[in-house]
Amino acid sequence: MFDENINNYLNNQINKEFYSGYLYLSMSGYFYKEGCCGFAHWAKRKAEEKIESGLKIFNYILERGGQVELKQIKTPEKDFSGHLDTLEKMYINESGNLKSILEIYKNIKQNEDRATMLFIDKFIKKQTKLKDSIRQLIDKVKKYGDDYISIMLINKELQN
Repeated sequence: MFDENINNYLNNQINKEFYSGYLYLSMSGYFYKEGCCGFAHWAKRKAEEKIESGLKIFNYILERGGQVELKQIKTPEKDFSGHLDTLEKMYINESGNLKSILEIYKNIKQNEDRATMLFIDKFIKKQTKLKDSIRQLIDKVKKYGDDYISIMLINKELQN
């Protein structure tokens, strides 16, 4: 079995990944309600990715002989004030997730757990890519505007 602290960090990360999945499903519902199926589909895909990440960590803990401890997932926000606001909240959430994963990596490195370092390295890359994709979408909304026509054009791009 690996270090108890690493086990705890990974359990906490499962919760963060599942919460992100819930949050992005909530955002998908908001986008759908606003008539933006492209944004809704995009956010739902991100939710699925976050839940998949949580399950990968879950499986990794078990494979290494650790103890999984699932924690209560807080209720996600459901009221958003526009597409830009929603995307910025997603970006803030992902920034927090990346910071958490980097902290886990730092602690794993101190314990010289090479296998877990390699495992978490994949999450760092994936998390950075996701954060960058959200930032690009935010930049696009800022550049073209959060008005109906601009949002519909971006929405159409996201449908592909």
